[in-house]
Amino acid sequence: MAIYLNSQGKEFNLSQKLGHGGEGVVYSCAEDPGLVAKIYHEPIDEAKAVKLRWMAANRDEQLLRISAWVVDVLTDPASGQVAGFLMPTVQAKEVHELYALKSRRVHFPRANWSFLIHAATNIARAFFVLHKHGHVMGDVNHGNCVVLPDGRVRLIDCDSYSIKTDALRYRCDVGVATHLPPELQGRDLSTIDRTKNHDNFGLAVMIFQLLFLGRHPFAGNFQGSEDKSLEDCIREHRFAYSYDITATKVSQPPGTLCLDELTPRLAEMFEQSFMSLSRPQAGQWVEALEDLSGSLKSCKAHIGHHFYEGLNSCPWCRIERSAGVTVFPFTGNDDSLDIFSVESLLVSLNVPEKLPAKIPKAATPSSPSQVILDLNKEELLKFVEFIVVQLVAIVLAAAVAGLGAAFFTGLFAATIYLAFIYLTKNTREELANEELAARKADLRSVKKEWAAKRASLSLDAPIKTTKNLLSEYKKLQQAQQKALSAGSDIEKRRTKYLKAEKIQTETFAGFNNEQVKLLREAGIRSANDITPKQLKPLVTIPDETKHQLSAWRSDLERRFDGQPENQTALVLRSETVEAVNDERRRVEQKVEKLIVELRRRSAQSRNEQDALKQKAQTASAGVLQAEVDLKAGNSYPAWVAAMFAVGFIFPFFASIWINDFVVSEKSKRQETVYADRIKPVKVAAPKPEPILIDLNISDAEIEKLEKSYRLAESEKLRAAALKSFEVSAFQAAEALLRLARKLDPQNLDTVNLLGQVSFEQKDYAKAIKLANEALNIEPDDEQSLLLLSRSYYALKDFRLALAAAKLAVNSNPRTFEGYRELGNIYLQLKDNENAVSAFKDHLKISPNDSGVLLKLVRLLKSMDRKEDMNFYFTILKASNPVLADKEFPELRHLKVETEIRATANP
Repeated sequence: MAIYLNSQGKEFNLSQKLGHGGEGVVYSCAEDPGLVAKIYHEPIDEAKAVKLRWMAANRDEQLLRISAWVVDVLTDPASGQVAGFLMPTVQAKEVHELYALKSRRVHFPRANWSFLIHAATNIARAFFVLHKHGHVMGDVNHGNCVVLPDGRVRLIDCDSYSIKTDALRYRCDVGVATHLPPELQGRDLSTIDRTKNHDNFGLAVMIFQLLFLGRHPFAGNFQGSEDKSLEDCIREHRFAYSYDITATKVSQPPGTLCLDELTPRLAEMFEQSFMSLSRPQAGQWVEALEDLSGSLKSCKAHIGHHFYEGLNSCPWCRIERSAGVTVFPFTGNDDSLDIFSVESLLVSLNVPEKLPAKIPKAATPSSPSQVILDLNKEELLKFVEFIVVQLVAIVLAAAVAGLGAAFFTGLFAATIYLAFIYLTKNTREELANEELAARKADLRSVKKEWAAKRASLSLDAPIKTTKNLLSEYKKLQQAQQKALSAGSDIEKRRTKYLKAEKIQTETFAGFNNEQVKLLREAGIRSANDITPKQLKPLVTIPDETKHQLSAWRSDLERRFDGQPENQTALVLRSETVEAVNDERRRVEQKVEKLIVELRRRSAQSRNEQDALKQKAQTASAGVLQAEVDLKAGNSYPAWVAAMFAVGFIFPFFASIWINDFVVSEKSKRQETVYADRIKPVKVAAPKPEPILIDLNISDAEIEKLEKSYRLAESEKLRAAALKSFEVSAFQAAEALLRLARKLDPQNLDTVNLLGQVSFEQKDYAKAIKLANEALNIEPDDEQSLLLLSRSYYALKDFRLALAAAKLAVNSNPRTFEGYRELGNIYLQLKDNENAVSAFKDHLKISPNDSGVLLKLVRLLKSMDRKEDMNFYFTILKASNPVLADKEFPELRHLKVETEIRATANP
């Protein structure tokens, strides 16, 4: 036990600990139960002691109503130093225990949204009073504000506040990051004077958490690639519930309240609090929250739901369906379970109907699948090829051996075709039958699952249990009413007993007729009429007489309650009511759990049913599609008939045509033809071969294609991509090249061109990756090495760029591009000698490159190598005189060599 003295020297014996924190320990005060004492762990400095004395001396009723303000200091008798202080006792819960669902059910079981708004309004009022006195909390957080059972609040830990006196302002050097404004994140708080505007941010966070059931305003889903902490989001004004999601790049979590579900004024105030530095003040929050409180309406389906009257539907019903929990209790004005509300919710559960006995049949497809259409197209092309061959063979046979040979040739070709399609037809039918069998197996599997789900998705049992509990609850209400009625009978007998005791002069010693008359005129005739309200207006009756009358009534009540029959009835009523209340609470908890389970299972059943219906639809459609495909594959009879018809009919036309051709040739030989008069005919460039492959083909479908077909299509795609590349259509080129690479993964040209596309789009990292992949195919490929060098150069990684360029030169000593890259890299590395050497090697291969000549002349000029400079200037002037004179007007007098060899040296 420790003894401390207050400012008047009164002793306080502190022994019972109530709690402890980082700064000190809180004790109860036996000498004054209305106070508690905080004793610091370590001695405090004189500035802190002065601050506490000032706070105690300047307390007032307003501050004491809204906070655990310092009412006096406590000193250590031994040292005489301030060791702690006294403050009012506050029996309350921290604010997070109100807005968090689990703790709210324990400490505030009947609290609904209206109660949370009421508490938020009281917090704003408390800050308004604090700010009005010139003080700032500074360390705003959910631990510095507590809530009483009736929704009133108290601000605690007042000794850490930023207090303003007449002479100075004391700083608050602590803070919780989750409630610090953006401008204070990460800063040394001990060097900063905290302001009301800083408090206003933390106040807005606490109000938001109360209205949004514990959600932090900056806790959302960031849509960027990197991770963002809560402090990062606060610092960068990424308000998760903001209307401007393009600016915040954060979306609010699912299953939460939206700003649109508040009043427009509150929504705007939250935007202002979290997206700007000009924040609403405490008084404005009080007005806005009172407006919301007066604009609430009750949900038709859930009596515990209250929401803004401007909305068409209840947001809490939406949130409870989404989260699968009950956020507010089913209680009415009498603090009891509202049975009608629960029954309405059962009706609105939207329980899915039982699945039908049989799977619904899908609609028959109107056409064969694309695979079958492609196969038919392929067969048609083969048929056309056969027809062409047949026609050519008939013509040749008719020309060489006559009509009979033409007939024989046509029929022979038709027979060969018949044998061919017979062999391929068997293979196609087998594949089609296998596909049909597989689809039927899928459908049988879905049918089994359908039958199982049809029995398992029923919610009849939990619904029945809930209804039985509601019936049990009604009986408990009746039992409670009966117990209360029994108490009512006792009250009636007590009233009758007190009325029988009339007020007379003999009731008290010294009681006179005049006083009795005054009492009767005021309506006080018996002990039952004696109440403080009745006695108060009687100023002529002495207070002592009033006390005697009140004591007389109390004595009569005790004697009445002490009668055996009354005592027994009162005890029985109390026990019955308590037992019924316990049972009611048990039933309420069971009902709430069942409602949560029903909502969860109802949503789960709907989702499972929808998924199963989609699965069944797919399986049924697959069977019908396979049947249509099987029928669609039999188009051969018409083709066979066409082959035989050509074999019979075309020989006649071939014979006639050949005879006409012979006669025509004889007549032509009689004409004089001069070869020099024949005009040349312009032949159009051949059109590029069409791309036959589907650009959206899957990897599985690619695996089924023949290798020769894949390679041919890959070449076509690369040719098309090259044309797109030449007109700077880089995205189109990239799409074509990606498919070309899937068809032929090891094609070096495709990978290199894809790397060039990435380089042109300035995606240098991807260009480097593709260049390395090309080098895995061909380690010494010059183009891949040059692409690698240019990409590293663009990223300013000149060391790796130099290594790649050297490898390119080693791979091909005649690569002028490699020497040019080397020269450019050496320039960046300030290695002028090597740069000059590289540029000279380039000019030996490409002597008229004006760009390299220009760089070399400039470099030689900067190195003061006049002879070399003059020599290469004459070469530049010979190849590009305008550029030479423009860049180097001082060298115009130099004579240009008439012949300069690339290998010459000055």
